[in-house]
This record gives sequence, C-alpha cells and structure tokens, in this order.
Amino acid sequence: MRCARQAVRAACLGAAILAASIAPPGMANPGVRYEPPLDTRKLADRGDVEVRCTWHPGYMIRERMEGPTSEAATLVRGERPPCTTRAGQGAVALDTAEHFLAGRRGPYLVFHALSPHGSSSFVIIDARSGRKVYADMLFGMDLARLDIEDARLTMHYLRGVNAPCSILAAAATCWKRLVAEGAIPTSMAAQAPDAAICAASYTADNSPADNPSIVTYEVAVEVSAQGKATTLRRGPIGCRPMP
Repeated sequence: MRCARQAVRAACLGAAILAASIAPPGMANPGVRYEPPLDTRKLADRGDVEVRCTWHPGYMIRERMEGPTSEAATLVRGERPPCTTRAGQGAVALDTAEHFLAGRRGPYLVFHALSPHGSSSFVIIDARSGRKVYADMLFGMDLARLDIEDARLTMHYLRGVNAPCSILAAAATCWKRLVAEGAIPTSMAAQAPDAAICAASYTADNSPADNPSIVTYEVAVEVSAQGKATTLRRGPIGCRPMP
C-alpha cells in the first residue's frame, strides 16, 4: 500500500489495520494453507469491542479486540467451550497482545500483528502447551511456507526490517546501525548492501532518498521440539522505502 503524502499515509495505515481486523480466521492471508476451523463466532461487547471465538478440535481460541488493538488471546480446552464476552475459568492466556489469529497448521497457531505498517510482527503458538515458540518480523501478508515433520517446525518467509535510516542515502552507515541495534544478525555484518538495490523501488514510489528503508531477505527457519530456532538459509537482500 503506497502513500505518497502524510495525510494519505495515515489513511492507508488505518485501512490496513481495518482490513486485518476484519479478516476471518483461516482466511486472513494467501501464503500458508491453514486448516479450517470447526466453527467461528463473533460477539459484540461494550463500545466497539468485539470478541471472536474460533473452535478447533479439542480447544477454542478467544480473542478480544477494541478497534486497532487486541488483548492477549486465550486458549480454552474442550470440544465446544462456550463463547463469552469475558474469559472463563481455565482459560490460558497466550503471548499474542496486539495480534490476531491468522490460522492453524497442525498443533501450531499463527498470529499476525494488527498494524501491518511496513514490516510487521508475527507469533507462532504451540496449542498443545500454549507456549510461544517463535516470533519475528515479516514483510508481506503471510509466511510463504510452514512445514511440520516429526517434532520440527520449518518456516519460509520474507523477513522485513523497518530501518530508522535510509540504505539509499547511506548504505554502510545505516547497515552498521541495524547490526548494532540487533535488527540485523551480527553474522550478516559484513553483508552491507549497495545503495543501488534501493534505487528502483524508491523511484517507483517517488520517495525521497532520505526516507527510511525496509530491508528484506528470504529466510528458512527450523524450530526444534525444545523450541530452539535455527536459521537454515538467508536469501538476497532487498530494499524499498517505508510507505
């Protein structure tokens, strides 16, 4: 979503938030083929608060959203727990505040940030334990692939970093700052890109050279049964202006 002017930029962000907030579970994004829920339901609470309930075999996910914000979702075990405006007894709070449920794949639940401005965060929850097993920043609407084999989870996605500086204006300095701040792994410190990789996208967006950049690169990450994440592959570095 491209917004050239500040006023339009705010409107675009609001529209993106709204689009994310109304997307139904399992249908939010086109990347991963999520397993459809058994059922879904929405309840209106006071003001503009909405409660969403999504049933999967053996449990229900309850989300409570107020405009562009959301509380931590809760997991309630059982074949058909009731959907209520308040979390009931036995509900397990998940580490998903400000995210919405995108879908389920096997025992894993994928949550995406409600505010998809530039790159945005995603969280993966193991529904068996209610524990967060992985979180990172994503550019685009969804993971490209999510594979499950034995106890291993492997994800393929376009990682995105919202830089506070411009790669086009000062590639080496900006890259060094991203590494120092932990946004880029130290193992990539020597891979500062050439500013030229930004030129086409900045020109297409009619964006000034000092506009902060979004740095992207494809990654494949494996998460073990113990929750240890290992990066298997990193792809070429890309660059585009912040909207």
